[in-house]
Amino acid sequence: KSAESASEVLSSICVDAIDAVKEGDNIDLDHIKVLSFDGDTSQESRLEHGVVIEKEAIHSEMDANLTDASVLLITSALEIKETKFDAQLSITDPTQIDDFLAQEENALKEIAHSIGVHGVNMVICQKEIDDLCAHYLAKLGITALKRVKKSDMDALARLTGARFVSNVEEIDMDDLGIASSVEAIQFGEHHCTLIRSDTAKTVTVCLRGATSHNSAEVERAFDDALGVTSLASTGPIVAGGGAVHAHLARNLREAALEIGDRIGMALEAYASAIESIPRTLAENAGVDPVDTLIALRREGGWEHGVSTEGDIINMIDEGVVEPQKVVLKAIECATESAVM
Repeated sequence: KSAESASEVLSSICVDAIDAVKEGDNIDLDHIKVLSFDGDTSQESRLEHGVVIEKEAIHSEMDANLTDASVLLITSALEIKETKFDAQLSITDPTQIDDFLAQEENALKEIAHSIGVHGVNMVICQKEIDDLCAHYLAKLGITALKRVKKSDMDALARLTGARFVSNVEEIDMDDLGIASSVEAIQFGEHHCTLIRSDTAKTVTVCLRGATSHNSAEVERAFDDALGVTSLASTGPIVAGGGAVHAHLARNLREAALEIGDRIGMALEAYASAIESIPRTLAENAGVDPVDTLIALRREGGWEHGVSTEGDIINMIDEGVVEPQKVVLKAIECATESAVM
């Protein structure tokens, strides 16, 4: 696969990400956000400690870089609410239009001041922010992001300790969160914002690829690596390369000889099915699968499996391992499917 060319970089990022969010034997993969950007080689992938939002400040006068920011997470739009019914206004004087517009402007100004009075300097909105409201927020020295995804809002709530607010008139000091730093970063043509906290364990993996196809391929490979690494770091591991399957098949055949009758036949068939893993590995390596299986049975032990060259080697010594849970689930699911 194309991702293998950057396996050293990606595997290092994967382990660092797991270590960053691990608490005892518990790993919450929701605390690892994975993004992919095209326009560079996968070797340029990196791990950021914090949450990367694929948005930039909505006004040119807003400061994109902050330290010790007071963060407000708001779930409703910061704009003039439209009425749910139709109405007609009869205007008899041109000044009435000016009064009407001034009233709207004052309402948006009031929204900005309702936020600013609490000492907020970072507003992250799940919905739209009116351009005029953004202008008043910028005047008050408040940086704002709009149309931020729900999953990102949840990640920011965990990171900063902020609570979601739906009405600016009901903001309480306890609703605000703290970000140790806010920083504008760029991946090719993608402008993003990195939000960090000194206390929360949340990281973002930024994967790169030359094209959108490459970056999608790298993201798929990394997702697999992340899952298997989290299992390997919290549970027991077994030898890879079909070693554990050959060991299981060997024990099943011994049991089949002792039991005999129809149950023995079923155990023999089960052993042959499990041996399909080392058999397939031998075929992929371009060697005779029958000779490989015979050599594997002769070797004995649970550490010996099939290498990428088709040789029978000690997988533990070579560092080729896999989580016990992966093997267990595969056998359980295959058995359940066959029984059905």
